[in-house]
Amino acid sequence: MAKASTPAPDGATDTARPMEPVVRVTSPGGPHWRAGRQFGREPVDLTEADIAAMAKAKGVEPDEIAKALLSDPQLSVLPRSAPITAAD
Repeated sequence: MAKASTPAPDGATDTARPMEPVVRVTSPGGPHWRAGRQFGREPVDLTEADIAAMAKAKGVEPDEIAKALLSDPQLSVLPRSAPITAAD
């Protein structure tokens, strides 16, 4: 079976592009704060590092942040993969 291609920013496809797991968080009902961040209708992709930083800022374990996001009925939290971006 062929590997699914990932669209590159320039419109080309690249099957070798490295991907990382993220969770996409939205608040369909409008602005809503959870775990020290505000979420709105625009999607926010959180990486493992983002969740770890949120946990550190709150003085809790990353699992607690994940539980808070997943259990909030005002948020939509969906797993996905996103291209790894190079740090500048």
